[in-house]
Amino acid sequence: MSERRVLMEGSHAIAEAAIQAGCRFYAGYPITPSTEILEYMSFRQPQVGGVCVNAESEIEAINMVWGAAGCGVRAMIASTGQGISLMQESLAEMSNAQLPCVVVNMMRGQGDYYQATRGGGHGDYRHLVLAPHTVQEAVDLVGLTAKASSRIASLSGGQTRRLDVALGIVGRPELLFLDEPTTGFDPEARRLFWELIKTLRGDGTTIVLTTHYLDEAEALADRIAVIAAGRIVAEGDPGTLGGRAEAAARVSWDPPGGERRTVETSTPTETITELAREFNGEIPGLTVTRPTLEEIYLDLISVAGEEERP
Repeated sequence: MSERRVLMEGSHAIAEAAIQAGCRFYAGYPITPSTEILEYMSFRQPQVGGVCVNAESEIEAINMVWGAAGCGVRAMIASTGQGISLMQESLAEMSNAQLPCVVVNMMRGQGDYYQATRGGGHGDYRHLVLAPHTVQEAVDLVGLTAKASSRIASLSGGQTRRLDVALGIVGRPELLFLDEPTTGFDPEARRLFWELIKTLRGDGTTIVLTTHYLDEAEALADRIAVIAAGRIVAEGDPGTLGGRAEAAARVSWDPPGGERRTVETSTPTETITELAREFNGEIPGLTVTRPTLEEIYLDLISVAGEEERP
């Protein structure tokens, strides 16, 4: 079967996606800019055996959706911030009754973030909120393009982790918390994820990332905080963390006919100059290194552990 592509405006695409997902009841009250969803549902719902009702108010509309959800019907409503405000009591009661429905907030540019994520009614509930920049972009960025049509249950552990990240980046958040996001990733996927993080950072997103991969921290972080025994024991940029920049350098070389030698020195240039005179030119197998971030990390948590002992 050949692929069929349809060009739609955003409001109609949201409505059609709901229908394809099984929505069979829609109630709404005309209010710009959500009216286009109501208009689309008014002719599409009858085509699929569903019902669309143009209610007399936002309160009437949400109560109709409440009733439909209570009967087990997949139901949806759309409005704008002011209309959503009128629905808060019914949304709270639906949350307390654990009745599912889809609510589309077609914002007029006002700040509705806390209204959407925190809820305005009683019952201490939280909404599940999606604010896609585009779903396709999120899927592409985490390397799941080939799995876009797959069920979540069929994804591997690493692919499921990538899906978690995709859900976190939709909407281009200003602040993003990632808890060990690359656990389960293969090496290629980890590198692709690193590029994603760099892109988000370049776009202005502040990222707080926890990881046990020290190479990941060094590749991505502007600043690192090391936590041991429940407290921050060191903080700084990767190059200077824990006195790394001032730590002695290790100079290693291969003497003729002997085992490889290594010396620690605070003046590596002087040591190399002396070796160059000794070898009268090139120094066999010369390497100069400073403590790795992993070595600094292990030293820091070791000291913290000793301080915690009674």
